[in-house]
Amino acid sequence: NYKNGFGHAEDEYWLGNDAIHALTKDKKQVLRIDLMKFSREKAHATYSSFFVDNEANKYKLSLGGFNGTKGLGDSFAHSNNAYFSTVDVDNDNNKGDCADMFKAGWWFNTCHHNNLNGVYRKASKIDAKEVSWYHWGNTWKSLKSAKMMIRPRQKA
Repeated sequence: NYKNGFGHAEDEYWLGNDAIHALTKDKKQVLRIDLMKFSREKAHATYSSFFVDNEANKYKLSLGGFNGTKGLGDSFAHSNNAYFSTVDVDNDNNKGDCADMFKAGWWFNTCHHNNLNGVYRKASKIDAKEVSWYHWGNTWKSLKSAKMMIRPRQKA
């Protein structure tokens, strides 16, 4: 489950929203997201500020300070200040249930511009239900991989 995490670190894996909150609550964190297309083209996005609130506050996402590879737009900004939604807990700002429509738990706002927990395919396909980052080619083309990593922010 998304609260406690699932999967295997070397494969498909979610650390768990409680653990992500614990890592981000006391120290300012930097988030780096590495993306790869099926063509093997790579890109990354970095956020100088990343925080996930606790369960009582619906794992609300706070992020900012985007910097990315040339040609990569900020698809995660749409999720800023969004609550985490799952198929059984609809916290988004859409009339429908984004988590159910897009088959993933995520910080859906009025749905999404990226879906890093989406359905994984073994070949590229245009489908917003799949692992995707819209502002990298302005398409819902599925990605081969996406990895989110956090570390404490260094003092300037």
